[in-house]
Amino acid sequence: MKRFLSVLAVISLLAAAAGCSAPAANVAVPAATAAAVEPAAPAPTQKPTPEPTPEPTIDPAVAAETYKDSCVKLDYNSYARNPDKYGEKNVVFTATAVQVLEDGNYVEMRMAVNDDYDKMLYVIGMTEEDRILEDDTVTVYGVTKGLFTYTSTMGAQITIPKVLALYFEIH
Repeated sequence: MKRFLSVLAVISLLAAAAGCSAPAANVAVPAATAAAVEPAAPAPTQKPTPEPTPEPTIDPAVAAETYKDSCVKLDYNSYARNPDKYGEKNVVFTATAVQVLEDGNYVEMRMAVNDDYDKMLYVIGMTEEDRILEDDTVTVYGVTKGLFTYTSTMGAQITIPKVLALYFEIH
């Protein structure tokens, strides 16, 4: 047994001299030595932050004209019958303001298409400079938004087509 322990001690010394990191089973290695032997994991490199790409500046007048050119003439009967088929479509129409509610530049209107009070549209949007008054004839460029239901002064539920106006031209 003594001889076995002697051989084991010699093997441990030879292993230590050769630079092996695994100690022999019965040889204690101080914790500081064990920690020094294991290499530290390298810190991950950070991704560089990309430079933002500058957005091109669009002239508001050009943007307005481009939008207006994309609008199609609204067919009231088709839109009133099948509002889901329209989805959100860019449209243009001319109508008379029947009722106007304002809050600053925000405006809500009921408008009669071709002065026909049986062809009413609910229009919401932001005016720029001029106020829209009742009985004004206005060309509206906007987006179809389905139907709008409101309660009349007599208590009846009324549903009419809705348009979100982006541009107004008062005549």
